[in-house]
Amino acid sequence: MKYLIIGASAAGLAAAETLHKIYPTGQITILEKERTQLYSRILLPYLLS
Repeated sequence: MKYLIIGASAAGLAAAETLHKIYPTGQITILEKERTQLYSRILLPYLLS
């Protein structure tokens, strides 16, 4: 089965993780408008401090 997730926000990443746990052989694609690597915006202040 193939899955497409639009947006790599916390919700999108949680959806990808959940899908991977339930369907480990499924193909998951995440589309994101950011050109940088995925990161947690919530944890960004802790990474920069």
